[in-house]
Amino acid sequence: MSKFTEEMTEVFIDKNDREIMIETEEGGAETYFVAVHGGNEVGRLSVHIDEENVSFAHEIDVDAGYRRAGIGLRLVQRASEYFDAKLVPPGRFDTLKRNGNFMTEMGRSLMIAAQRGGWATKFPGDEPDA
Repeated sequence: MSKFTEEMTEVFIDKNDREIMIETEEGGAETYFVAVHGGNEVGRLSVHIDEENVSFAHEIDVDAGYRRAGIGLRLVQRASEYFDAKLVPPGRFDTLKRNGNFMTEMGRSLMIAAQRGGWATKFPGDEPDA
């Protein structure tokens, strides 16, 4: 369940019945989607827009106490709706963090769920098994 309260803000109820506000902050080539609960930031997705207007999921983080409640997926869905395009996931699945654009196992699971929902493209480069 979600509703838009302002042009750049949305409120939804997560899987733990908490009211989460998603705020959109534009910042040049980066746009941020911020999850807020009780006045505190509990999650953030940054999306980089390249010169060809392609939306790349750059960084996503949800506080440990708020994970697995649908917040990360809602951030990705909100960004996809905002740009009216699927997001491109980070470039590599690399749990050893050997490069600057990596995904953790939890991030990989989130992006696979986003692909199934139609909010993210296939993985670029080394595509992990879905």
